[in-house]
Amino acid sequence: MGATSPGDTKERTMGDDKKPTVLTVREIAERERLSIDSVKRALRNKRLHGHKVGSRGDWRIHYEQYRLWLDEGAPTSPEKSDIADKKKQE
Repeated sequence: MGATSPGDTKERTMGDDKKPTVLTVREIAERERLSIDSVKRALRNKRLHGHKVGSRGDWRIHYEQYRLWLDEGAPTSPEKSDIADKKKQE
Protein backbone atom coordinates (compact mmCIF):
# COMPACT_ATOMS: atom_id res chain seq x y z
CA MET A 1 0.00 0.00 0.00
CA GLY A 2 1.34 3.47 -0.86
CA ALA A 3 2.18 6.25 1.53
CA THR A 4 -0.55 8.62 2.62
CA SER A 5 -0.34 12.34 3.17
CA PRO A 6 -1.11 13.84 6.61
CA GLY A 7 -4.52 15.08 5.42
CA ASP A 8 -5.51 11.73 3.91
CA THR A 9 -8.29 10.07 5.92
CA LYS A 10 -8.03 6.75 4.07
CA GLU A 11 -5.96 5.16 6.84
CA ARG A 12 -8.04 6.70 9.65
CA THR A 13 -11.42 5.07 9.06
CA MET A 14 -13.54 2.76 11.13
CA GLY A 15 -15.53 -0.23 10.00
CA ASP A 16 -17.39 -0.49 6.73
CA ASP A 17 -19.00 2.96 6.89
CA LYS A 18 -15.69 4.67 5.98
CA LYS A 19 -16.20 7.59 8.38
CA PRO A 20 -12.92 8.96 9.69
CA THR A 21 -12.29 8.24 13.35
CA VAL A 22 -10.39 11.50 13.81
CA LEU A 23 -10.32 14.77 11.90
CA THR A 24 -7.86 17.63 11.73
CA VAL A 25 -8.74 21.29 12.12
CA ARG A 26 -8.17 21.75 8.39
CA GLU A 27 -10.51 18.87 7.50
CA ILE A 28 -13.31 20.31 9.62
CA ALA A 29 -12.75 23.80 8.22
CA GLU A 30 -12.94 22.46 4.66
CA ARG A 31 -16.04 20.34 5.36
CA GLU A 32 -17.92 23.25 6.93
CA ARG A 33 -16.40 26.01 4.79
CA LEU A 34 -15.13 27.80 7.87
CA SER A 35 -11.77 29.38 8.53
CA ILE A 36 -9.18 27.37 10.39
CA ASP A 37 -9.21 30.13 13.03
CA SER A 38 -12.95 29.61 13.60
CA VAL A 39 -12.45 25.91 14.26
CA LYS A 40 -9.47 26.59 16.56
CA ARG A 41 -11.53 29.19 18.43
CA ALA A 42 -14.26 26.60 19.04
CA LEU A 43 -11.61 24.23 20.41
CA ARG A 44 -10.08 26.89 22.69
CA ASN A 45 -13.53 27.88 23.98
CA LYS A 46 -14.38 24.19 24.54
CA ARG A 47 -17.42 24.27 22.26
CA LEU A 48 -15.65 21.63 20.16
CA HIS A 49 -13.70 18.97 22.02
CA GLY A 50 -10.38 17.67 20.73
CA HIS A 51 -6.86 16.76 21.75
CA LYS A 52 -3.56 18.46 21.05
CA VAL A 53 -0.93 16.12 19.68
CA GLY A 54 2.73 16.42 18.86
CA SER A 55 5.22 19.13 19.64
CA ARG A 56 3.49 21.64 17.34
CA GLY A 57 0.22 21.35 19.21
CA ASP A 58 -1.84 20.14 16.26
CA TRP A 59 -5.42 19.28 17.12
CA ARG A 60 -7.23 16.00 16.48
CA ILE A 61 -10.98 15.80 16.87
CA HIS A 62 -12.89 12.53 17.15
CA TYR A 63 -15.60 12.23 14.53
CA GLU A 64 -18.29 11.79 17.21
CA GLN A 65 -17.24 15.09 18.86
CA TYR A 66 -17.36 16.83 15.50
CA ARG A 67 -20.92 15.53 14.92
CA LEU A 68 -22.00 16.67 18.41
CA TRP A 69 -20.58 20.12 17.72
CA LEU A 70 -22.60 20.31 14.50
CA ASP A 71 -25.76 19.11 16.26
CA GLU A 72 -25.30 21.73 18.98
CA GLY A 73 -25.26 24.59 16.47
CA ALA A 74 -21.74 24.98 15.13
CA PRO A 75 -21.27 28.10 13.02
CA THR A 76 -21.84 27.57 9.33
CA SER A 77 -20.62 29.38 6.28
CA PRO A 78 -23.00 31.94 4.73
CA GLU A 79 -23.40 29.63 1.74
CA LYS A 80 -24.52 26.72 3.92
CA SER A 81 -26.88 29.00 5.85
CA ASP A 82 -28.51 30.09 2.59
CA ILE A 83 -29.04 26.46 1.59
CA ALA A 84 -30.60 25.65 4.97
CA ASP A 85 -32.94 28.68 4.73
CA LYS A 86 -34.10 27.61 1.26
CA LYS A 87 -34.84 24.08 2.53
CA LYS A 88 -36.92 25.52 5.39
CA GLN A 89 -38.98 27.58 2.92
CA GLU A 90 -39.84 24.52 0.80
